[in-house]
Amino acid sequence: MEVWVLLAITTIAGVAGTVEVHFENKDGGFFLKHTPRQHYPAVADLSGLGGKESPSDGSTLLSIDRFTVFQTSQPMSVRATYGPFSTKQTVPARYIVPDPLPMNASSLSLDMDLSGGHHLDMSAHVVRPEIPRDSPVLRVLFHTGADPRLPRHQQQVCILVHAAMGDRPALTAACSPDGEDGVCLAEITVPASWWAPLPLPDASGRPGKPVKTPQRSVKVSYSVLEPRGSDLAECLPRVQIQPVTPLASVPLTHARSQYREVRTDDMLIMMLPHSALFPRSRIHVPVFLQAKPGFPVSGFMLRARVKSGLRVLGAECSDRESWNMSLDINPKHTVATVTAFRRSFDSDMAEKRIVPRVE
Repeated sequence: MEVWVLLAITTIAGVAGTVEVHFENKDGGFFLKHTPRQHYPAVADLSGLGGKESPSDGSTLLSIDRFTVFQTSQPMSVRATYGPFSTKQTVPARYIVPDPLPMNASSLSLDMDLSGGHHLDMSAHVVRPEIPRDSPVLRVLFHTGADPRLPRHQQQVCILVHAAMGDRPALTAACSPDGEDGVCLAEITVPASWWAPLPLPDASGRPGKPVKTPQRSVKVSYSVLEPRGSDLAECLPRVQIQPVTPLASVPLTHARSQYREVRTDDMLIMMLPHSALFPRSRIHVPVFLQAKPGFPVSGFMLRARVKSGLRVLGAECSDRESWNMSLDINPKHTVATVTAFRRSFDSDMAEKRIVPRVE
C-alpha cells in the first residue's frame, strides 16, 4: 500500500538557493519529480487569502514536493535542508489516510487541498453533558474504525484527553481502543478546587446554602498518538498522528444530592455526598475543622480507613498558602493519613471559627 503526501517548504527570509528534501531512511519511500515553485507568493496566500495582499512577515513558499511512503510499522522521517538550515518531520505512515492524486491537480487550490491534515476514522463523545460536584468524573468515549485489510494490533492508537479551565494546569488521561469494537473510555477526576468553594457549615453543623457564582466550564479536547511499545495498557505516546482537537465545553454544576454530616468530635466535620455509588464511581469528601475561641489550632491529623471495595485516591487542601499538608496512603489504598500544619501560626487566627478544609 502506498500513501501520497504533499510536503510544503517555507522560509522566513527571501528566496535563495534550493531546498534538498530526502528520507532519513532511504528505503522509506520515494519522491516524485521535483517541481520548483519559487514563483509562488507568500505562503499565507495559500490559506484562502486569494488575491489579497500577503502579510509582511516575509514568509515565502520555496517548493512543493509530493512523495509516497511504503506501508510499514515504523514512522518515516523526512528531512529538508536549505543552506545551513535543516529541519525534520516525522510521518506516521501507517495512520495516514490514503488520498488519490487528482489527474488535473494543476491549480494551486488543488495542490493545497492535498496538504490538509487527515483525521482518522474516529468519533468522540462526552458521556455526560455536565460534571456534578458529587460525581466529579469527566468521561469521554472513543470509537475508531478499522481497516479490514490490516490486523487490529497493527492499527492501535493512543488517545490523550485534555481537560482545562482558566489558568489551572491541564489534566490528561489516556486510553487505547482495543478489541473488535475499537472502543475505549478515558476518565479524568476533576479536582474539588475547580468548583466554587463549598459553603461552610453553620453553627449547628448543617451545610450552608450555595453561593451564586458565575458558571464554570471545563474545556475538553483530545489528540491521537502512536503508542510507544506494545504494552497498550500504559498507552505511552510516541508520535503525534492527529493534533489537539477541541471536543466540548462541559459545565461544572452543584451536587445533585444533599451532603450528610458526619462528626467525630465537636471540631471536625465531614460532609459525605448522599448519592448512590456504582463501580468506578469517585467522590470528594469535604472535611472542615471548627476552631473554638481560646483554643488555637496550629495543626491536625486525620486518619481514614475505607471498607472493602473502596479506595482512597488522594487529598487536596483548599488553602495551600496558609497550610502545609502531607498525605500517606498504604499500598492497598485502604488507609490514608493526612497531616496538616499552619505555615505561620498567629494567635489572632484563633478567633476565626473555621479554618480551611481538606478534601
